[in-house]
Amino acid sequence: MRTTRPVVKSEEQKALEDLSLWTEKLQHLANVEVEFTERYLSRRAGGALPAHSAALFHKLGVLPFRWRATDGSGYSGACSLTRGEWFRDNPGFTFAKDVQAMVVDSHDDQSMAFFVREGRGGSKSVRIVGAAAGEEEDAVPVARTLAEYVQRAVDARFASAWFLQPARVKKVRAWLDAQPLQATPNFDVTVEAVEPAEGEALRAQRVDWLARRDRVSIAKEAGCAGSARAEVVARAISQVMSGRATAQRKQLQALLMSRNPGWRRDWFLEPLDPGLVAVRLHVKRLRHAYLLPYPDAALFQALQLLLDAKGAQALHAAVDVDVLRFCHYRRADIAQEVCAAGFARQPAKPGGRSVPSELGLTVVLPKALVPKGCRPGTRFKSIAPGSGRTRHALGRRGR
Repeated sequence: MRTTRPVVKSEEQKALEDLSLWTEKLQHLANVEVEFTERYLSRRAGGALPAHSAALFHKLGVLPFRWRATDGSGYSGACSLTRGEWFRDNPGFTFAKDVQAMVVDSHDDQSMAFFVREGRGGSKSVRIVGAAAGEEEDAVPVARTLAEYVQRAVDARFASAWFLQPARVKKVRAWLDAQPLQATPNFDVTVEAVEPAEGEALRAQRVDWLARRDRVSIAKEAGCAGSARAEVVARAISQVMSGRATAQRKQLQALLMSRNPGWRRDWFLEPLDPGLVAVRLHVKRLRHAYLLPYPDAALFQALQLLLDAKGAQALHAAVDVDVLRFCHYRRADIAQEVCAAGFARQPAKPGGRSVPSELGLTVVLPKALVPKGCRPGTRFKSIAPGSGRTRHALGRRGR
């Protein structure tokens, strides 16, 4: 029997997003070293979850991590969310005998956080407390739910023993928030074109950038030879999709949709707003990080790159830069709010395991947001951050 997944509340979603952002951003800060373990949080192993935190546990897939300052300041932090077993009167802990507890954050070597309930209290009475190792009888209240705990941990920047040392947390957070992003670039970017956005020209470019197998399939359904020029196929697509309903149109639409509700926009079959320009980029990898050729990644990847171009102040002002760079849950939404469309050059053999060393990206956005230094032929370096270089701490979306 298929089980119903618990619904995540708004405060839980915010906690997920902030956790995603900061576990990613930490890995890109100067003067900070981050170490992850290989153990994911299990949704099945462990004790029964309190009802108020079950939904958030279902969404979490956290790699426990620790961070430390490398500038000699001595600052550090950790987040090791886990799902322990309920216990009572365990000789390894000093809780009172009528207290049931379950480890929820093994945090660091000196402190932990626990779900606790006293006597015969039910699920609703469960709360989270924090304690120094061996001093559990003096545990302090920390949060009523896991969402509140995660949010407080993020706000404290996961500082070591943050729930026991509030005065020190202010210093740690101030120090961490003052650290710049690492300056070493991950990508070399060449601006190939900046031109008024025209639907037919953009459709032709998208056709030209398709993998050969997909291009041939679409061309044939549009009534063209598989070897037809991209411009010819682009016009044919428009003619078929604007004509009367036929079996040909239905079959072509099925290919263009590819489970995408915004397919008409993405294939430039709807009028574009005035004032839009198309920016075409050619990107080369410089390090381990790489870009993905998937359609749903093209928008935010292009914007991440453009953040590092000269004269990008207007773009910085229009978006939440940290969310666009580092939040896996919201970066695509941010990009869609700013951009009208975008796409990437598809690999010659879709589905291969190798990642591209070079990638073409086209993004359509308001002219006012295009960095002033973005002119055809100009080059710039970007930290992006891309994929592959970092460890994603939120790995269980959709599972």
